[in-house]
Amino acid sequence: MEQELEKISGTVEDVTYHNEESGFTVLLVDVDGDPVTVVGEVPEIAEGEEITATGSYKVHGTYGVQFRAELIERTLPATAGAIRKYLSSGAVKGLGPALAGRIVARFGDDTLTIIEKEPERLTEVRGISAEKARKIGEEYQRQFGIRSVMSLLASLGLPAATAIKAWRRWGANTADVLKSDLYALCCEEIGVEFEEADRMAAHFGVAGEDPCRLGAGLQYILRVNSRSGHTCLPKGKLLSLATEFLQAAPEGLENTLATLIEDNTLAAYAVGEKEYIYLQPLYRAESYVASRVCIALQLQPPRLEPMEDELDELEQAQGITYDPVQRRAIAEAVQSRLFILTGGPGTGKTTTLRAIITLLEGMGETVAIAAPTGRAAKRISELTGCEAKTIHRLLEVQWDEADAAVFARNEKNPLDADALVVDEVSMVDVLLFDSLLRALKSGCRLILVGDTDQLPAVGPGSVLHDLIDSGVLPVVQLTEVFRQAQESHIILNAHRIVSGQQPELSYKQGDFFFLRQTSPQGVTCTVLDLCARR
Repeated sequence: MEQELEKISGTVEDVTYHNEESGFTVLLVDVDGDPVTVVGEVPEIAEGEEITATGSYKVHGTYGVQFRAELIERTLPATAGAIRKYLSSGAVKGLGPALAGRIVARFGDDTLTIIEKEPERLTEVRGISAEKARKIGEEYQRQFGIRSVMSLLASLGLPAATAIKAWRRWGANTADVLKSDLYALCCEEIGVEFEEADRMAAHFGVAGEDPCRLGAGLQYILRVNSRSGHTCLPKGKLLSLATEFLQAAPEGLENTLATLIEDNTLAAYAVGEKEYIYLQPLYRAESYVASRVCIALQLQPPRLEPMEDELDELEQAQGITYDPVQRRAIAEAVQSRLFILTGGPGTGKTTTLRAIITLLEGMGETVAIAAPTGRAAKRISELTGCEAKTIHRLLEVQWDEADAAVFARNEKNPLDADALVVDEVSMVDVLLFDSLLRALKSGCRLILVGDTDQLPAVGPGSVLHDLIDSGVLPVVQLTEVFRQAQESHIILNAHRIVSGQQPELSYKQGDFFFLRQTSPQGVTCTVLDLCARR
C-alpha cells in the first residue's frame, strides 16, 4: 500500500547539502518552530526562503527521520528581516551580508520587487555602481527564470532534476521553447521518454499529427534503434515503424522527415536506390571514420615487403618460431598506416602483437596501447609487458554537465604516439572510434586487434566487422590454434561453436564444465552457488 503524501511548510534555516549537477539538496527547515530535515531536488535555494514540500517522512539508517520531498515549492521571503537573511546567505551573487543589510535598510519589504523590476534604483545604496546594479538584476532574473521552469515542469509532473537539465540546455529561453514544443524534452541531453512527452502534450491538446510530435517520434525511433547497435535505418523501414508507432498518416511523416533532413536535424545517405536516415552525431561519426580510412589508404606504401631478414633476427632474439601467417601479419602491420589483426582465441594474436610492438619500438616509434575496458587493458599489459590504458583514459576523458564524455585529446591536442595499438576492437562503437581517430596525429599508425565473434559494442556501430567487410584494408586472420591453446577446452569449444558445431560437453576436468540442470529452480540454485561459493 502506497504511503499517503503530506505537505509541510516552513522557512529554510540552513542548506546542509546541495549538488549543483543533480539539484539534490538537504535542508533544515523551521516548521512551526520545529527543525525538520527535508531531502529533495531543487536548484539554488538559500536560507530565508519559504517552502512548501510535498512528500512523506522516512527513517534514514544513518541520519534518522527525514522528510523526503517529491516536490518543493518555493516562495520568496516577504518581510524585511527574512529578506535580509535571504540576501545575506549569498542567494544572489554579488551581495554579501553588509551590502544586503544596506539594501534592505533602504527599501524594506519592497527590496525584492526593486531588484526584480527596477534594479537601476540599487544605485541609491552606497557602494553600488550602475554596472553592479545591472549584474545584480540579471542574476536575480536568471534565478527567477529557472524557478519558472521548475514550476512549469512540476505542473506537468516532472522532477526538479529534469528542470535543471532543461535550464542548462536552453537557459532563459527554456519556458518559451517548451511552450512551443514539449517534445523538445526528448532530446539526448534531457532524456524524457517519448511516451511521457506524449502524455503531457495530449493533456495540452497537441494534435497527433502535429509536426513537433511526428519529428520527435522519428528521432525517438532512431535513438531506440541506436541502443540496439544500429547507426541508421532505411528510410522505408523508419517510416513504416513511425506510421505504426505514432498512428500517423504516411504523408505527414514524409513531409516531417524531409524538414528534419533539410534543417540538419537528421541526415540522409543514399546507397544506390536505397536511402538511409541517421541521427546527425552518428552520421558525422561514420563520415569522419570513412574519411580517415581513405587518408590511411592513400598513405599506404605501394608495396609491402616480406621483411624476411628482420623477422629471422626477431625470432632468434625472442626464441620463438612464427608460423607463415604470423610472419605476414607482423611484416604488414609495421609497414601499414592502418592494419587489422584478427583471429579466434588461442590463435596467437598476443604473440604476434608482441613482435609487432618490438619491431616498431626498434624502428624508433613511440607506441601507445589501449583497450575499451579496464579488464582488457590490464590483460594486454600483462601479456605484452607494455603499459596499456583504457581508450577513455588514453584520450583523457572529462564529463560535462550533461554527463557526456568530452575528450581532452582531439584534433587540436593529438596524442604523442607514432603508433597506436587497440585491442578488443569488437567492443568499440562508432562514436568512440570517431573520437579515437580525431586524437591521432597525421601519419600515426593504427593497428586494430580483435575477434569479430567476441562481444560486440554496447553502443551503435560494428566498427571491426565493417572495416574487415569493406575489403579495402590490410587484414590478416590467424586461424591455427596452437598446441598450448589446444589444452584449453574453453578455446576448443569456442572454435566448435563459431564453426557451427555442437560444443563437447563430456569433459570432466580442465577449464570447461557443463553443469546440467533441467528446471528453472535448479538453474537458479546453481548460478547462486557459483557466484556465492565457487
